[in-house]
Parts: sequence; structure tokens; C-alpha cells
Amino acid sequence: MRCWKTHFVAPQQQREVKGETSPEQYANQLPTPNKDFTETVELQTYVCDKTKPTVMVIDDEREMLWFISEIFAQDYNVLPVNDSREVEKILEDIHPNVIICDIMMPDVDGITITRRVKSNPKTSHVPLVLVSAKSQVEERIEGIEAGAEEYITKPFNVEYLKIAVKHLITRKETLKEYFSSPISAYELSGGK
Repeated sequence: MRCWKTHFVAPQQQREVKGETSPEQYANQLPTPNKDFTETVELQTYVCDKTKPTVMVIDDEREMLWFISEIFAQDYNVLPVNDSREVEKILEDIHPNVIICDIMMPDVDGITITRRVKSNPKTSHVPLVLVSAKSQVEERIEGIEAGAEEYITKPFNVEYLKIAVKHLITRKETLKEYFSSPISAYELSGGK
């Protein structure tokens, strides 16, 4: 069963350069871009397995979207989203176990997505990991204040990202079990 297929539209230029040229000559020989010519580039179609958790990956850069999606493709259902404007619409129909989101994107940035996800009662429980090249402490604080559970800077360690996502999913399930159990009905105070 197929789950999701993501298409990217990327402008492609047709060019032919003759003879040996300097970089300046090469640049001058390039044709002007034809705005009507586009080629659709497809991400891999991921298979949906209802026994696996779902990870939504949001990034406007198709290479990074593919890279992060491939990290999780073996152990998770992966929902790659290239257009940040589509996130809220997708979340109306699909409920991921965790969201991984870039910050610097056109149209809707990752901080705005985080605030929207965390302010919506239907999605506020979904753990969210921000991944960004922004590494200043103030920027990291802004991401956590927006509601992200994790803020990971690029370049990142793949194992760290995998463990962070696994931990967030496990923690969510542990809390779900706890609040569904009779023990959660008792109020504990003073450490007793």
C-alpha cells in the first residue's frame, strides 16, 4: 500500500556551451531562464505500515528533505512535506507521531509552524523537533519557547536525531499509558 508521494517542481535550464571557456564566458553563454519550463522531481514513494509510527518531515530544500526522510524510512512511515503552506491542511487528515521541521523556509517558517501546531488542540500533543542552521542561543530559545521539544542545529549527528525522535515517541507513549492508568488518579505531593 502506498502512503505518500511528494512532487517538487524545479526550474531546469537547457544549455549548450561550446569550446573551452572561462567562467565569465561560460556565464555569458547561458541562456536566460525559461519560466515556463519546469521538470517534476519526485521523492521516493514511501510504503505505509500501520504498525510503524509516522514521522512528518518539513523542509523546503528537497535534498535535505530527502536526506532526513531516508534516515527514518526503514523504521517509520515518512511523510515528506516540501511546501510549508500545506502543513496545516495535511495535519487535518494525517496525525504523525512526531514532526521534524526546518526553520528557515519561504512562506511559512518553522517557528510559525511550531506555534500553529502547538496552539491547535488537535495537534498540540505531537512532539516537534526543529532542525536549523541557526545556532545562536537566542534562536534556540525562540524555538523552544514556540513549543518545540528539541532544537537541533545543522550540521547534525544522524544518530543524535534518530535517538531524539525515538525518545520523543517513547515518552509520548509512556505519558499516554500513565494518564490512562488508575495511578494517575492519585495526587502525589511532597514527593510521597
